[in-house]
Amino acid sequence: MTESSRVGLYGNLVRSTLSAAVDEMVIATAEIELIESVAETLHTLDEHPRRLRLITNRETIKDADNDFVISSRLNQYIEDGTLDLRVNRERHPSSVFVTADDLTYVHPTTGEEAVALSSDDEDVVIAVREKYISQWKDGRRFQLSKPSYARMLESLGDDLGESMEQSVQSVFESAGLTHRGDNQMDEVDIYLLVGAQNNQQFYDICNWGEDMGIASRAKFSKHKRALEEAGLIDTEKVATDIGRPRQRLILANDSLTTLSSVEVIQAAQSVM
Repeated sequence: MTESSRVGLYGNLVRSTLSAAVDEMVIATAEIELIESVAETLHTLDEHPRRLRLITNRETIKDADNDFVISSRLNQYIEDGTLDLRVNRERHPSSVFVTADDLTYVHPTTGEEAVALSSDDEDVVIAVREKYISQWKDGRRFQLSKPSYARMLESLGDDLGESMEQSVQSVFESAGLTHRGDNQMDEVDIYLLVGAQNNQQFYDICNWGEDMGIASRAKFSKHKRALEEAGLIDTEKVATDIGRPRQRLILANDSLTTLSSVEVIQAAQSVM
């Protein structure tokens, strides 16, 4: 049987397709939006493939790796053994979902819509599956640069406190706050702003961020200066028994102190 339909957001298609698969699935795509949907959807499903083979090209996965939330989520699935990621030189003009029993081709059209073509014809499914399994086997592994999402949050809670962990999690899981775009807040900005809301010491955040491989101390310092110049954060000295006083991050504007972490980031986006 072959069936075509018009689908809306990739997220709706990804959710329904992954939920229906209980064994193994291969996804081939060059669409960053589809990879983003997989990254954000997989952990929310009660049922999903036990093994997901994802094949894309280097340009697309490098784009995904630049997005902290996407990269850290994908790395979490890799560490969990759910996802196996490979890259090759194919452009993958259509996105393809294929299991042992069926397949779905997805062609982007205009805006946030696409046309989906599905089939469970045994001969067609076998042929397409063999093609993309072969491409996947010939592909190379890609080392994502961001720490796994779950490990990042656990480390944040252990080193900087439960309040900091919960605040960061609420921001990263709020739709639209950390996605690609002209007003995107860099993850370093988010850690600093949430750190200021939670009265964290700048030294502690820098140490934690560098140890986790999120950014260098130099980058944290550069972003701190930018946030100070924008009138969003300030610092106060904290006396130490030995050495120079350290800096505690605080929110510079009293109007920000009554806001939630998500609202603080939204307010900062409007300024930066």
